[in-house]
Amino acid sequence: MAVADALRSWLQSLMLALGAGVCHQLPQRSFISGGLQQPVCARCSGIYVATIFGLAALWWLYRRQSLRQSTLQVGSGDIPLPAQLHWSYWVFLVVALVAMAYDGFTSYLQIRPTTDMIRLITGLAVGAALAPLLLALLGETLLSPRAGGKILARPRDWALYLGVLTLAGLVDYPLGQFLGLTVPVLVTVCLVATYAVIVLVVLGLFKRFERRVGRLRDATIPALIAVAIALILLMFFALFKTALLAWFL
Repeated sequence: MAVADALRSWLQSLMLALGAGVCHQLPQRSFISGGLQQPVCARCSGIYVATIFGLAALWWLYRRQSLRQSTLQVGSGDIPLPAQLHWSYWVFLVVALVAMAYDGFTSYLQIRPTTDMIRLITGLAVGAALAPLLLALLGETLLSPRAGGKILARPRDWALYLGVLTLAGLVDYPLGQFLGLTVPVLVTVCLVATYAVIVLVVLGLFKRFERRVGRLRDATIPALIAVAIALILLMFFALFKTALLAWFL
């Protein structure tokens, strides 16, 4: 029992440390699953979960479409992802950002009350808007070759995409209340993975990595580097925030 409690305590400390620099982590605004507080608040958890689930959904969607069009062979490791964004994406992005800003500012100014569910939904919307943008940026920097067409150009693509993100939100809450430690760990993985993807976009700007990933196996080394850098950045953000608070308070 003592060992299990020590492991839970260590896991909680690790998760909170990784999220400390990028979120306020107020307990009253964070989901608790399996007795552990998630590494970020309800809104931020929605952003990170939707970003990674969204990227996975888009990869599956366009790989499936490419297989149907016989441009890939079954078992191929090619990455058949379009790199251009459809105009409907920009409409969705604006609506998501406005909704989150409205909820955040009006609740902060005490104009209207809000809830963790509303925070989660607005976070999911912004994460859903972030995933296609990151995919497009990867297509411009790291990935090669790229498929034709545009991201989320068809209504059924949107339906599938938003369906996956709705499922991600349900896993976060309310199903997270019954799935135990799995959900805080999942949110932590999504947190690190989101920053790792951002790092991958930046890595693609360097000659060594530019347009070098055409198959999944080509992404192994860049992905490992990106995860390492993401972990370092998250810990740096946490230490920097702690230093600032100590300085001003």
